[in-house]
Amino acid sequence: MTFGTCLSCTSNPSADDDVTMATFAEAGYTDDFSNYDAKLCATVHSNSDTSESCGWGCKRSVKSSLHSTSTGWNALEKFFLFFWSFAGIGLVWVVLKQRRMMSREDAIVEEAAMNGVGIKKRHVFPIALAVVFLTLLGMFMVWKKLTWLLLIGANVALFAQFVFLRRKAKKANAGGDGYVKDAGLQIS
Repeated sequence: MTFGTCLSCTSNPSADDDVTMATFAEAGYTDDFSNYDAKLCATVHSNSDTSESCGWGCKRSVKSSLHSTSTGWNALEKFFLFFWSFAGIGLVWVVLKQRRMMSREDAIVEEAAMNGVGIKKRHVFPIALAVVFLTLLGMFMVWKKLTWLLLIGANVALFAQFVFLRRKAKKANAGGDGYVKDAGLQIS
């Protein structure tokens, strides 16, 4: 064992180890052995010289090499990526249709509220493009936490905007028959 390099605590058993060979023979294995626990691993790591030369980064790489981690999206995650992506596209379509039906006064009030926060109307489209780009980048680079945060966050924000616009349209039409023209959806 060479010192100063980081190795996992496994080794291949030697063919002259009779106990080991008998154990493997009883288990049904023939001659293809790999990654058998080393007997002196605990002793080597308790040695102060070895533990100093193998720092936290080295130990972390050994630990990560022992655990096989799958990269990429599994089938359930791919389904939900597809589902939430198309739900977001549908919500964008419904919100844009609902916004086209806003009265001029409501549009001016909304623009004034956005200006009060510091967001101008011309900033909305680049922000939306940045969110879409970062979400797609997160999907392709398999940055799962960032992807789910942006994808589900965007869907929640779009749904909240839709509910807000719908309630505002319903209040404006309160004197009518109770039916609200609702972005092509027949919701009463």
